[in-house]
Parts: sequence; C-alpha cells; structure tokens
Amino acid sequence: MDIDSTEQQLTPLERCDRAVTAWLATHGDEHVARLIQGVAEKDFTLLNVIKALGPSLTAEEGDHRSRGVELLSTVLEKCPPERLDKHSTHVLLTFYQQKLDDSDTIVPALNVLKGMGDEFLRKYVSLVDGEKDPRNLLLLFSIDRVILIEWEVKSYIEDFFDVTFCYFPITFKPPPNDPYKISTDDLKAALRSCLSASPFFGTLAVPLFLEKLAATTAAVKQDVLQTMSICLPVYGPAVARKFGSTIWDAVKIEIFQPIDAETEKTALEATTALVRTLSPAEETSPSPLVATIITECIEILKEPEKSKAQHAIKVLSALLRTTPAIRSLVVADAIPHMMKLYLDPAEAAQRSHIVLQLSNLLLTLREVYAEDNSSTNYAQERLLEAHKDQLIGVISSSLKVVDTRMAALSGTLHLVQISGLLTEEELGYLVQHLNELLEPSSDLQDLKDVLLNLLTTISKTNASLVEQTTLPLLFGNLPDKAPAPDAKAERASYQRTLKCLSTLCLQQALFETLVIRLSTKLELVCSEFPPLAEGKDENEVAVLREHSAAYVHALLQTLEDALDFKSASKLDADIPKYLDRLIPRLYALFVEAATSPKPSLALATDVRLLGVASGVILRVVRCNPSA
Repeated sequence: MDIDSTEQQLTPLERCDRAVTAWLATHGDEHVARLIQGVAEKDFTLLNVIKALGPSLTAEEGDHRSRGVELLSTVLEKCPPERLDKHSTHVLLTFYQQKLDDSDTIVPALNVLKGMGDEFLRKYVSLVDGEKDPRNLLLLFSIDRVILIEWEVKSYIEDFFDVTFCYFPITFKPPPNDPYKISTDDLKAALRSCLSASPFFGTLAVPLFLEKLAATTAAVKQDVLQTMSICLPVYGPAVARKFGSTIWDAVKIEIFQPIDAETEKTALEATTALVRTLSPAEETSPSPLVATIITECIEILKEPEKSKAQHAIKVLSALLRTTPAIRSLVVADAIPHMMKLYLDPAEAAQRSHIVLQLSNLLLTLREVYAEDNSSTNYAQERLLEAHKDQLIGVISSSLKVVDTRMAALSGTLHLVQISGLLTEEELGYLVQHLNELLEPSSDLQDLKDVLLNLLTTISKTNASLVEQTTLPLLFGNLPDKAPAPDAKAERASYQRTLKCLSTLCLQQALFETLVIRLSTKLELVCSEFPPLAEGKDENEVAVLREHSAAYVHALLQTLEDALDFKSASKLDADIPKYLDRLIPRLYALFVEAATSPKPSLALATDVRLLGVASGVILRVVRCNPSA
C-alpha cells in the first residue's frame, strides 16, 4: 500500500493514531486497511490500536463507544492470528467481556468474537486452562457463561467441561487485608452461573455432582446441592429422567440422615428442583419418580412418632411447592392416609404427632397459595374439598385434648388462612371451639397467646364473627364490681380476660365495642362503690377501695394497651373519633368524683387512676390530625 509523503514523516504510532481518528470521522475502508497492514507488518500492535481508540471507547455517548468497538473488532477480525500473543488475548478478552455489559457495544463485541469461530474457541480453552488467580477466575467464569450461551459449543462441550468443572466445588480463603475483597461466595456464584449456562453439560455434570455429594463435610454437600438446584432446570427433563432415581437416592440420604439443618434444607430444595424439572407445570401427568417418592414418604409416615416421619413430611411439603398436578397427587395420597391413621384406635397415642404433621402440610399449602409471585390460588385447585369435613373434624376434636391442642391451633390457623377454603358456617364452627378455650375453666397453659393470635387473624377477615360470638363470652367474664379481697381466682380471671380483649379488639368494629363496654363498666364500678362502702369501718373501706381501684385501673389499662396495639399494627385510623366518644366520658368520671359530696369514697379521686386515664386521653389526642 502506498503511503503519502506526509505519513512517511510520521512514526508508526502516529500513523496508528491518525488512521483511527480518520476512520472515526469518515468510516473510510482505506483507514481500516492501513491499521490492519500496520499490525500485520509489526509497525504497531493491537494494544496500540486500543490505546488510540481510548477516548472513543470510554466516551459518554453510546454511539461513540459503539463505533470504537466496531473499528477494533474489524481490525481484530482481519489481522493475522499470529499477531495475537497470550498477553494481547488476555487484554482483549477482558476488554470485550466488559463491553458485553454495555448495551451500546454488546452487538459489535459479540460479533467480533463469534466471527473468529472455532479458532477463537480452541484458543480460548487453551488460554484459560489451569488459571488459579481468583481475580482472573471471576472474569473467566463470566466470559465462559457468555460463550456457553451465545456460541454453538456442543462440539466443544467436553473441553469447556474440563476447564470449568475442574474448579468445582471451589474453595478459597482470602488472604488477610485482601485489597480485592474477593470472597468464596463471589467465586461460588460466578462458577455456578457458568456451570448452569448450557444444557449440554447435563450428562457430564450430574455424575460429578453425585460423586462430590458423597463428601463428608457439610459445606461441600451444601455447595453441591445448591449448584444442582440451579443447574437441573437448565439441563432439562431428559437429563432429569436419565439420572432422576440416582439423584433422589443420593439426595434423600441428606434429608433423612442430615449432617445439619442447613444441609437438609438445601437437599429439600434440590428435590424440588429435580421434581420441577422432571414434571414441568404444563404437564398433567407427573413423572413416575414422583409417585415413588410419595409412596416412600407415606410408608415412613406409618410410624408417625419416629424422627424419619418429620423428614417425610418435609419431602411432601417440598413436592407441594412444585406444580398443580403434583400437589393434587400429594394431597390425594397423603391426607387420606393421615386421616385414617388419626382415627385408628391403635394409634391414639400418636395423635399429637399426626396432627402436627398434618398441620405442617396445611402450612405449606397456605404458603403456596399466599405467595406474591404465584398465579395459583385455592379457588383454582380446590384440592382439599373432598377432605375438608374430615379435616375440620380432626382439628376441632384435637382442640379439646391437651396433648394435641398446640398442633390443632396451628392447623386451625393454616386452615383459616387458605383463602376460599372455609365457608362462613365452617369458620363459625371452628370459632365456637376456640371460644370454649377462652372459658375460665379451660386449661390453656401457655397457649393463650397462640389462641389470641388465631382469633385476631380471623377478625381481620371476619370481624363480625368474632364480635358476635367471642366478645360476648369475654365481656360476660367481667364482673360488675371488684371481686372480694380474698377472691384471688376471680381477680386472675378478669385480668386474663382484659388481656385477651386488649389484644383482640384491634379492628374498628371490635374496638368500638370494647370502648362502649369498658366505658360502661367503668361508670358502673365507680358509681357502685360508695354504696358498698357505707356502714363499713375505715379499714374495711380502705381494703375495698384498694381492690376496686385496682379493677378500675385494669379497665383503663386495657383501653391504653388496646390503643397502643392498634397504633403498632397501623390500625389507628379510627382513633380520632374517640376524641368525642370516649374522652368526655373519662373527664366526666373524674370531675364527678372530685365534686361528689364524699370525695374520699369516690374511686376516681385515686391519683393512680388519673395517671392511667391521662395515658388513654393522650393516645387519643395524639392520633387526632388537628392535635
């Protein structure tokens, strides 16, 4: 090629700069030819071309960056292969990997690498083999993923398997004060993104996964299981069918004989991934392996008291999280088996275990139907319809027995939270059984909070049911006057009842009932005290006054606690209206006491009551927008 006299006076690097500048301005082919000739004749290198392109490659304008990458790609595509040494190749790979993250330069970057064809793949595999520097590994794993997704790599899959899976499972301990801040998790995530990039890895990868799963350390087992969960959906149904039984045989060991809870958790996730891959959501007939897994679990559940039964329930729960067809199969097989076992007199001693396991399955169904990203709801599947009467019967009867009560309360909670499952009548039937547990004679032990949480949950969707059935029972337990000084059981009873009311009455209708009933009770107790004190000596009056004041204090404290609970639950929108409905009645209570003929006999002159009443008033006023 002829070079004009002006260019003859320039150094090779100046000619490189000039050709780059001219091409960016004109797009003339002759300038590209000069760059290719310069690289071929060793006047300058590809790295010199990159340096000359520097400003355009880093420009803020996307079209400028795209033109810069286009020129470099054209030169690279046409330059002699021998001009690419190991250092140049590494720099160029790093450069193009970065450009793949740039929406303005990704097309020319991919085109140049693809344009190099098999030659690029052969050289790339040779280049990266044996790399150990963690900084380079992060880069190479990212490049590997792009190549495996964007290139036709089937004929090179064994080569890529060798240079990627040789790192699995990866271990790395950062040196002290590592300036690069590369962690083991960073390397694991980058490697997994590479191992899960191509379905062609499947038949090569699964045997390696199973081999590594036999490791004795929990960390390695978890790494393998987590990687399998990510890779199996990519490898596809054919690979899952080929290795499914072998995978399940290996994974179930980590479920039924786990090293620790985290390993069990990752094994269950791997089971879910396997089953979803075997039987995609669009298939109505699950894989035979699914039926095998269910059968194995039900066989284990025949001994519900054994520890393996807990693991079997977890496996069935994992299957419930997969597809509608598999959910239907699990429910159709597992629920009738558990109902039959519960009703078997020979298994009466194991009913607490059975109800707990049943509750866990209901919990999973509740979570599946409540997932924000799920398009599935109970109304679409209605899987429990055929078993609903038996379920309600088992749960309600278990509420009556101390040993099964906790599990039954949990089961009830899950039943009522599966939207569309229970009718109004069925929900009312369960609430009646719950109300029985609120009776003073009921032995709730430490389950009161669980029961109140359940009733509060019901009140969120059906406040009227709680208002009509539960509240009358609770208010009926409150006396019209303070219990006698020696009536410790009665005092403990009203204290429990008031605690229930303050926790339960958060919804607007329930809180309104609470305010009305407690305001009336306050006025009644205060007005009835002076006649009670008449004719009694000073000591008797002091004792009566103390206990009556304690009761009034408890009533006021209940209002204050309920206001706090409402505010904490963001259910305080209705509180401002009680500025007119509650505050005047409280003021009247204390004013009447202070101006009564015998203030010493008036309960509301007790300074302790004034303190708690002011707390109620303050909370109402604070919620008023104009306060």
